[in-house]
Amino acid sequence: MQGRLTLVTLFSVVIVVTALCHTQKVHAMPVHDHDHRCSDASLKGTYAFRRTGVNNVVGGPIAEIGIDVFNGDGTRGFIRSTRSSNGEIRDWTDSSSGTYRVHADCTGSFFNAEGRRTNNLVVLDGGKRFFVLSVAPDTITTEEGERLEGEDCSVASLNGTYAFRRTGVNIDVGGPIAQIGIAFYKDGMRGLIRTTRSGNGEIRPWTDYPTNGSYTINPDCTGSLFYEDGGTANNLVVLDGGKRFFLLSVLPGTITTEEGQRLDVED
Repeated sequence: MQGRLTLVTLFSVVIVVTALCHTQKVHAMPVHDHDHRCSDASLKGTYAFRRTGVNNVVGGPIAEIGIDVFNGDGTRGFIRSTRSSNGEIRDWTDSSSGTYRVHADCTGSFFNAEGRRTNNLVVLDGGKRFFVLSVAPDTITTEEGERLEGEDCSVASLNGTYAFRRTGVNIDVGGPIAQIGIAFYKDGMRGLIRTTRSGNGEIRPWTDYPTNGSYTINPDCTGSLFYEDGGTANNLVVLDGGKRFFLLSVLPGTITTEEGQRLDVED
């Protein structure tokens, strides 16, 4: 009997020791992946961006689009942007920027000309894209950026039927709006727009607009959309050689952005 108890005890000890060894191996596994290999050089070129959120300094929601130049060495070039601050519109404006820093794990920060941190960021796709968070007090905003590839843009860059999705706030309808639809672009003119939306919960069914004005696009891929009477309706940035765009409403009282993508439909 004593021999059996001894064997059982030894067997139990082996099980416990084995379990402890396995537990130690699990705890010893590496937590961090050190293969990201980002650096300041990851951000290089001109990037289209779209920023949305809330800025308590201006008293409400903001929306902004534009282009931002990164030189690949920690310095930034000019920024060209347009925005709505709680419904107050600022048209296309050129401004200087500061510097940036990207760490090996692909996190980083932007700094202004005085060296003060203004935004934190994460770099994606080897530098093709990034996400940004404002760290200015009383701001709750994020931004997405994407490198512009290819040749200069022109009105010919937008050509075909585009699906679009618009979100944000429209003070005229008393709150948030959401909208989807299709729009036709060709040779500087916009054709049929078919759209449906919710304006602060009030639903508008599918509605057709036979024509809706014109558009211009600059070589730097920024541009504007116009009503038939010539008034500016939206500003935009063209991406992917015309396959996609970011758009900002410039109607007073609106804080909305839109993303559009060309429909690839065979005849």
